[in-house]
Amino acid sequence: MDNKTENAILLRVDPWIFRLEDLSLFEKCLLNFIYSFSILNKCCFSPDEWLAHKFGFDPSDVKTTLDLLQMKGYIAISRANEGGHRSLSFNFSDVADPCTGVNGPEEAYKID
Repeated sequence: MDNKTENAILLRVDPWIFRLEDLSLFEKCLLNFIYSFSILNKCCFSPDEWLAHKFGFDPSDVKTTLDLLQMKGYIAISRANEGGHRSLSFNFSDVADPCTGVNGPEEAYKID
């Protein structure tokens, strides 16, 4: 039996994000996903391919949408260099970026 929920993700839904009139539904979903990391003071390292698979879009659509969210000022994208990981974070005006100084998911999620 094919289990359709096998690839499901839990998405935090913040109503204020869904009330933003300047965003498409896909932009709101991605913004909520990134916001859910940032409010926990975590850096999001989900690659475009993974996000595309989970949300049912092409990786190029994910990249374009993330770039639009950055241009609109909602998120920060730190592009990886030399095989590193790209990071995504929500732009808070009064909170430090949780991705600052973090090089990859191993470092972001290590348990001391």
